[in-house]
Amino acid sequence: MGINKLADLQDMHQLIRKPLVERISNLYGTIKATGLGFSDHLQEHWLRMWEYSSAIMESKVDSRMRVLDAGGTGTVFSYYLSAEGCDVTTVDIDEKKVRDAAVMTKHLGLKMTHRLESLTELSEGNESYDAVFCICVIEHIPAEQQAVAIRQLARVLRPGGMMSLTFDYGKYAADFPFKSKAEVEERLIAPSGLAVVGGNFSDHADDYGTHLKNYTFGSLFLRKEGVLALPLKRDSFPIMPFPALDRNIVKTRNFALEASFFDSLRYNVRQDQLIGGLQQILAPDDFNKIKNLGHAEILKILESSLAPEAALALFDIFYGPKRDL
Repeated sequence: MGINKLADLQDMHQLIRKPLVERISNLYGTIKATGLGFSDHLQEHWLRMWEYSSAIMESKVDSRMRVLDAGGTGTVFSYYLSAEGCDVTTVDIDEKKVRDAAVMTKHLGLKMTHRLESLTELSEGNESYDAVFCICVIEHIPAEQQAVAIRQLARVLRPGGMMSLTFDYGKYAADFPFKSKAEVEERLIAPSGLAVVGGNFSDHADDYGTHLKNYTFGSLFLRKEGVLALPLKRDSFPIMPFPALDRNIVKTRNFALEASFFDSLRYNVRQDQLIGGLQQILAPDDFNKIKNLGHAEILKILESSLAPEAALALFDIFYGPKRDL
Protein backbone atom coordinates (compact mmCIF):
# COMPACT_ATOMS: atom_id res chain seq x y z
CA MET A 1 0.00 0.00 0.00
CA GLY A 2 1.21 3.53 -0.76
CA ILE A 3 1.88 6.31 1.69
CA ASN A 4 -1.34 8.17 0.83
CA LYS A 5 -3.83 6.28 2.96
CA LEU A 6 -6.00 6.05 6.03
CA ALA A 7 -4.48 5.61 9.48
CA ASP A 8 -3.32 2.06 10.15
CA LEU A 9 -2.58 0.99 13.71
CA GLN A 10 -0.13 -1.65 12.49
CA ASP A 11 2.10 1.10 11.07
CA MET A 12 2.92 2.08 14.65
CA HIS A 13 4.95 -1.12 15.11
CA GLN A 14 7.46 -0.19 12.40
CA LEU A 15 10.89 0.08 14.00
CA ILE A 16 11.79 3.16 11.96
CA ARG A 17 8.75 4.93 13.43
CA LYS A 18 9.21 4.02 17.10
CA PRO A 19 12.22 6.27 17.94
CA LEU A 20 10.47 9.17 16.21
CA VAL A 21 7.28 8.65 18.23
CA GLU A 22 9.30 8.42 21.44
CA ARG A 23 11.12 11.67 20.64
CA ILE A 24 7.86 13.51 19.91
CA SER A 25 6.37 12.01 23.06
CA ASN A 26 9.28 13.23 25.17
CA LEU A 27 8.84 16.74 23.85
CA TYR A 28 5.11 16.55 24.56
CA GLY A 29 5.92 15.68 28.17
CA THR A 30 8.20 18.70 28.43
CA ILE A 31 5.62 21.04 26.89
CA LYS A 32 2.78 19.78 29.05
CA ALA A 33 4.87 20.12 32.20
CA THR A 34 5.39 23.85 31.56
CA GLY A 35 1.75 24.53 32.42
CA LEU A 36 1.59 27.00 29.52
CA GLY A 37 -1.13 27.01 26.88
CA PHE A 38 -0.74 24.80 23.81
CA SER A 39 -2.89 22.64 21.52
CA ASP A 40 -3.29 19.52 23.66
CA HIS A 41 -6.21 17.89 21.81
CA LEU A 42 -5.61 14.20 21.02
CA GLN A 43 -1.85 14.48 21.64
CA GLU A 44 -1.79 11.14 23.48
CA HIS A 45 -3.96 9.35 20.92
CA TRP A 46 -2.37 6.87 18.52
CA LEU A 47 -4.10 8.56 15.56
CA ARG A 48 -2.28 11.80 16.31
CA MET A 49 1.06 10.03 16.63
CA TRP A 50 0.36 8.17 13.40
CA GLU A 51 -0.19 11.40 11.45
CA TYR A 52 2.75 13.22 13.07
CA SER A 53 5.20 10.42 12.43
CA SER A 54 3.86 9.75 8.92
CA ALA A 55 4.19 13.41 7.95
CA ILE A 56 7.79 13.53 9.15
CA MET A 57 8.86 10.19 7.71
CA GLU A 58 7.24 10.46 4.30
CA SER A 59 7.98 14.15 3.66
CA LYS A 60 11.73 13.61 4.20
CA VAL A 61 11.75 16.91 6.08
CA ASP A 62 15.28 18.10 6.80
CA SER A 63 16.64 20.36 9.56
CA ARG A 64 18.11 22.64 6.86
CA MET A 65 14.64 23.48 5.59
CA ARG A 66 12.45 26.54 5.96
CA VAL A 67 9.07 25.07 6.87
CA LEU A 68 5.47 26.31 7.04
CA ASP A 69 3.08 24.62 9.46
CA ALA A 70 -0.28 25.86 8.20
CA GLY A 71 -2.84 25.98 10.98
CA GLY A 72 -0.51 24.20 13.38
CA THR A 73 0.27 27.08 15.75
CA GLY A 74 0.80 25.80 19.28
CA THR A 75 0.94 22.11 18.36
CA VAL A 76 3.57 19.63 19.49
CA PHE A 77 4.25 18.98 15.80
CA SER A 78 5.37 22.53 15.06
CA TYR A 79 7.52 22.68 18.22
CA TYR A 80 9.09 19.36 17.26
CA LEU A 81 10.15 20.64 13.83
CA SER A 82 11.73 23.69 15.44
CA ALA A 83 13.44 21.66 18.18
CA GLU A 84 15.04 19.52 15.46
CA GLY A 85 16.49 22.63 13.80
CA CYS A 86 14.00 23.58 11.09
CA ASP A 87 13.25 27.26 10.45
CA VAL A 88 9.54 27.10 11.29
CA THR A 89 6.73 29.55 10.59
CA THR A 90 3.18 28.82 11.73
CA VAL A 91 -0.03 30.57 10.72
CA ASP A 92 -3.41 30.37 12.43
CA ILE A 93 -6.68 32.33 12.65
CA ASP A 94 -6.92 31.78 16.42
CA GLU A 95 -5.42 34.84 18.10
CA LYS A 96 -5.06 33.12 21.48
CA LYS A 97 -3.09 30.25 19.95
CA VAL A 98 -0.71 32.71 18.35
CA ARG A 99 -0.19 34.56 21.64
CA ASP A 100 0.25 31.32 23.59
CA ALA A 101 2.73 30.02 21.01
CA ALA A 102 4.86 33.16 21.32
CA VAL A 103 5.10 32.61 25.07
CA MET A 104 5.84 28.88 24.77
CA THR A 105 8.45 29.44 22.07
CA LYS A 106 10.33 31.89 24.28
CA HIS A 107 10.06 29.58 27.30
CA LEU A 108 11.50 26.62 25.37
CA GLY A 109 14.26 28.70 23.82
CA LEU A 110 13.14 28.00 20.27
CA LYS A 111 13.29 30.30 17.24
CA MET A 112 9.93 30.31 15.47
CA THR A 113 7.65 32.78 13.74
CA HIS A 114 3.90 32.74 14.48
CA ARG A 115 1.50 34.78 12.37
CA LEU A 116 -2.20 35.51 12.68
CA GLU A 117 -3.59 34.83 9.21
CA SER A 118 -5.85 32.54 7.21
CA LEU A 119 -4.70 29.70 4.98
CA THR A 120 -6.82 31.23 2.23
CA GLU A 121 -4.88 34.53 2.37
CA LEU A 122 -1.22 33.79 3.07
CA SER A 123 0.98 36.87 3.17
CA GLU A 124 4.21 35.07 2.28
CA GLY A 125 5.60 35.46 -1.22
CA ASN A 126 5.72 32.77 -3.87
CA GLU A 127 8.10 29.83 -3.39
CA SER A 128 9.08 30.76 0.17
CA TYR A 129 9.19 27.36 1.89
CA ASP A 130 11.05 24.11 1.31
CA ALA A 131 8.23 22.11 2.91
CA VAL A 132 4.62 22.83 3.81
CA PHE A 133 2.62 20.91 6.41
CA CYS A 134 -1.11 21.10 7.05
CA ILE A 135 -1.89 18.68 9.87
CA CYS A 136 -5.60 17.99 10.45
CA VAL A 137 -6.57 21.55 9.58
CA ILE A 138 -7.98 21.55 6.05
CA GLU A 139 -11.19 19.76 7.13
CA HIS A 140 -12.04 22.71 9.39
CA ILE A 141 -12.21 25.05 6.39
CA PRO A 142 -15.55 25.14 4.50
CA ALA A 143 -15.42 22.72 1.59
CA GLU A 144 -15.83 25.48 -1.01
CA GLN A 145 -12.78 27.30 0.44
CA GLN A 146 -10.51 24.27 0.73
CA ALA A 147 -9.34 24.57 -2.87
CA VAL A 148 -8.41 28.23 -2.23
CA ALA A 149 -6.31 27.20 0.77
CA ILE A 150 -4.62 24.37 -1.14
CA ARG A 151 -3.66 26.71 -3.98
CA GLN A 152 -2.19 29.16 -1.46
CA LEU A 153 -0.12 26.41 0.15
CA ALA A 154 1.09 25.26 -3.26
CA ARG A 155 1.96 28.85 -4.20
CA VAL A 156 4.36 29.35 -1.27
CA LEU A 157 6.06 25.96 -1.80
CA ARG A 158 9.41 25.96 -3.56
CA PRO A 159 10.05 23.81 -6.65
CA GLY A 160 10.86 20.26 -5.58
CA GLY A 161 9.26 20.83 -2.18
CA MET A 162 6.71 18.58 -0.52
CA MET A 163 3.26 19.46 0.77
CA SER A 164 2.17 17.06 3.51
CA LEU A 165 -1.50 16.93 4.44
CA THR A 166 -3.43 14.97 7.03
CA PHE A 167 -7.17 15.23 7.52
CA ASP A 168 -10.23 13.83 9.25
CA TYR A 169 -11.93 11.15 7.19
CA GLY A 170 -15.41 9.64 7.57
CA LYS A 171 -19.01 10.69 8.07
CA TYR A 172 -18.55 11.36 11.80
CA ALA A 173 -15.38 13.41 11.40
CA ALA A 174 -15.13 17.13 12.19
CA ASP A 175 -16.66 20.09 10.32
CA PHE A 176 -16.06 19.53 6.57
CA PRO A 177 -14.29 16.14 6.40
CA PHE A 178 -13.51 13.88 3.49
CA LYS A 179 -15.81 10.90 3.06
CA SER A 180 -14.48 9.23 -0.07
CA LYS A 181 -11.41 8.83 -2.25
CA ALA A 182 -13.16 10.97 -4.89
CA GLU A 183 -13.49 13.88 -2.45
CA VAL A 184 -9.78 13.71 -1.60
CA GLU A 185 -8.95 13.86 -5.29
CA GLU A 186 -11.43 16.62 -6.06
CA ARG A 187 -10.85 18.93 -3.08
CA LEU A 188 -7.12 18.38 -2.40
CA ILE A 189 -5.18 16.83 -5.27
CA ALA A 190 -6.77 18.55 -8.27
CA PRO A 191 -6.64 22.17 -7.01
CA SER A 192 -3.05 21.78 -5.77
CA GLY A 193 -1.59 21.33 -9.25
CA LEU A 194 1.05 19.12 -7.59
CA ALA A 195 2.07 15.54 -8.20
CA VAL A 196 1.01 12.78 -5.82
CA VAL A 197 4.04 11.04 -4.32
CA GLY A 198 3.98 7.34 -3.48
CA GLY A 199 0.89 6.14 -5.31
CA ASN A 200 -2.76 7.13 -5.37
CA PHE A 201 -4.77 7.72 -2.20
CA SER A 202 -6.25 4.54 -0.72
CA ASP A 203 -9.33 4.63 1.51
CA HIS A 204 -8.33 1.38 3.18
CA ALA A 205 -6.27 0.39 6.22
CA ASP A 206 -5.39 -3.10 7.38
CA ASP A 207 -6.18 -2.13 10.97
CA TYR A 208 -8.29 0.87 11.99
CA GLY A 209 -7.55 0.17 15.63
CA THR A 210 -10.87 0.53 17.38
CA HIS A 211 -11.99 3.06 14.79
CA LEU A 212 -13.75 2.30 11.55
CA LYS A 213 -13.95 4.45 8.41
CA ASN A 214 -16.72 6.48 10.06
CA TYR A 215 -14.00 8.45 11.83
CA THR A 216 -10.29 8.19 11.20
CA PHE A 217 -7.39 10.17 9.74
CA GLY A 218 -5.90 10.18 6.25
CA SER A 219 -2.60 11.40 4.82
CA LEU A 220 -1.58 12.80 1.45
CA PHE A 221 1.83 13.81 0.06
CA LEU A 222 2.22 16.13 -2.93
CA ARG A 223 5.39 17.43 -4.61
CA LYS A 224 5.94 20.55 -6.67
CA GLU A 225 7.75 20.05 -9.96
CA GLY A 226 11.42 21.00 -9.90
CA VAL A 227 14.54 20.37 -7.86
CA LEU A 228 14.89 21.52 -4.27
CA ALA A 229 18.32 22.93 -3.46
CA LEU A 230 19.33 22.86 0.20
CA PRO A 231 22.56 24.37 1.56
CA LEU A 232 25.53 22.11 2.20
CA LYS A 233 26.37 22.04 5.91
CA ARG A 234 29.72 20.39 6.57
CA ASP A 235 30.94 22.18 9.67
CA SER A 236 29.15 19.99 12.20
CA PHE A 237 26.44 17.45 12.82
CA PRO A 238 25.08 18.33 16.26
CA ILE A 239 22.78 16.03 18.19
CA MET A 240 21.00 18.47 20.44
CA PRO A 241 18.71 17.67 23.38
CA PHE A 242 15.15 18.94 23.33
CA PRO A 243 14.30 21.93 25.54
CA ALA A 244 14.32 21.16 29.28
CA LEU A 245 15.15 17.48 28.84
CA ASP A 246 17.39 17.75 31.89
CA ARG A 247 14.24 17.95 34.04
CA ASN A 248 12.89 14.68 35.36
CA ILE A 249 9.52 15.23 33.73
CA VAL A 250 9.92 13.40 30.46
CA LYS A 251 8.66 9.86 30.15
CA THR A 252 8.00 7.62 27.18
CA ARG A 253 4.23 7.67 26.87
CA ASN A 254 2.00 4.68 26.22
CA PHE A 255 -0.28 5.32 23.25
CA ALA A 256 -2.89 2.73 24.18
CA LEU A 257 -6.28 1.96 22.71
CA GLU A 258 -8.55 2.83 25.62
CA ALA A 259 -9.57 6.29 24.47
CA SER A 260 -10.12 5.26 20.87
CA PHE A 261 -12.18 2.27 22.02
CA PHE A 262 -14.73 4.51 23.71
CA ASP A 263 -14.62 6.86 20.73
CA SER A 264 -15.51 3.91 18.52
CA LEU A 265 -18.47 3.03 20.72
CA ARG A 266 -19.62 6.62 20.42
CA TYR A 267 -19.36 6.86 16.64
CA ASN A 268 -19.69 3.35 15.27
CA VAL A 269 -21.95 1.35 17.59
CA ARG A 270 -25.69 1.92 17.63
CA GLN A 271 -27.67 2.28 20.86
CA ASP A 272 -29.31 -1.12 20.48
CA GLN A 273 -25.96 -2.80 19.76
CA LEU A 274 -24.38 -1.21 22.82
CA ILE A 275 -27.26 -2.28 25.05
CA GLY A 276 -27.05 -5.81 23.68
CA GLY A 277 -23.32 -5.99 24.34
CA LEU A 278 -23.63 -4.66 27.87
CA GLN A 279 -26.34 -7.18 28.67
CA GLN A 280 -23.82 -9.92 27.90
CA ILE A 281 -21.06 -8.63 30.20
CA LEU A 282 -22.81 -6.92 33.14
CA ALA A 283 -24.50 -8.41 36.15
CA PRO A 284 -28.32 -8.06 35.95
CA ASP A 285 -28.49 -5.40 38.68
CA ASP A 286 -25.80 -3.28 37.02
CA PHE A 287 -27.38 -3.69 33.60
CA ASN A 288 -30.81 -2.63 34.86
CA LYS A 289 -29.35 0.63 36.19
CA ILE A 290 -28.24 1.79 32.74
CA LYS A 291 -30.38 -0.01 30.17
CA ASN A 292 -32.84 2.89 29.87
CA LEU A 293 -30.25 5.65 29.72
CA GLY A 294 -29.27 7.47 26.57
CA HIS A 295 -26.22 6.60 24.50
CA ALA A 296 -24.10 9.53 25.76
CA GLU A 297 -25.02 8.88 29.40
CA ILE A 298 -24.09 5.20 29.14
CA LEU A 299 -20.71 6.00 27.57
CA LYS A 300 -19.92 8.55 30.26
CA ILE A 301 -20.55 5.89 32.93
CA LEU A 302 -18.51 3.27 31.06
CA GLU A 303 -15.48 5.53 30.61
CA SER A 304 -15.33 6.30 34.32
CA SER A 305 -16.26 2.96 35.88
CA LEU A 306 -16.03 0.00 33.50
CA ALA A 307 -13.60 -2.58 34.89
CA PRO A 308 -10.67 -3.52 32.61
CA GLU A 309 -11.82 -7.12 32.23
CA ALA A 310 -15.32 -5.94 31.31
CA ALA A 311 -13.91 -3.46 28.79
CA LEU A 312 -11.90 -6.28 27.20
CA ALA A 313 -15.02 -8.46 27.00
CA LEU A 314 -16.95 -5.62 25.36
CA PHE A 315 -14.08 -5.05 22.93
CA ASP A 316 -14.23 -8.71 21.90
CA ILE A 317 -17.97 -8.48 21.29
CA PHE A 318 -17.67 -5.59 18.85
CA TYR A 319 -14.16 -6.01 17.40
CA GLY A 320 -13.26 -9.67 17.90
CA PRO A 321 -13.12 -12.26 15.10
CA LYS A 322 -16.91 -12.73 15.13
CA ARG A 323 -17.85 -9.05 15.30
CA ASP A 324 -20.94 -8.00 13.36
CA LEU A 325 -21.03 -4.23 12.75
